[in-house]
Amino acid sequence: MAKPKLTYLDVKGFGEGIRLTLYVGKIDFIDHRVSYEGVKELNDQGKLPYGQVPILEVDGEIFSQSVAILRWAGQLRCDSIEEALTDIKKLFPPVWYGSILGRNPITKGPMVPIPEPMRDEVLKGLNETVLPARFAQLERALKKSGGPYFCGEDMMSCDISFYVARLHQTLVHSWKQRSSAER
Repeated sequence: MAKPKLTYLDVKGFGEGIRLTLYVGKIDFIDHRVSYEGVKELNDQGKLPYGQVPILEVDGEIFSQSVAILRWAGQLRCDSIEEALTDIKKLFPPVWYGSILGRNPITKGPMVPIPEPMRDEVLKGLNETVLPARFAQLERALKKSGGPYFCGEDMMSCDISFYVARLHQTLVHSWKQRSSAER
């Protein structure tokens, strides 16, 4: 993704909260400050969707409306952590249900059962490679934030999701131990 480009007047108006949120969120961006004449030129060029600034250009697409841009700026870090955690959470159901596709939505039984010998391979790959690598990525993101939370000083939904993902990881470990004991 190219650096987002925020275009706004060189005043502390509606765009200032966005600037500060991007800065505090450590999002590298282009701070393009324009005059009122510059706003008119942008509008004449058709670059202002609603005829006003601020606008935010992300990968060639122009977005406007200050509150929408502010929400994007404030939630980008949290949303990226949530998506990384979603990638991790998708890995757990096959292990829990012993099925490649999880539960059958009608019978509630395993959709495509994982053969017993393959279950150990799945668990080994999950516990020895995938989860350590994914959690190391999240650890780097946490460290980069300056912590103690993923988005800095304030706990956000992504911190709670991380806690739950770690609980799921613990369940996978206990499932492995339980499966071994049952053999």
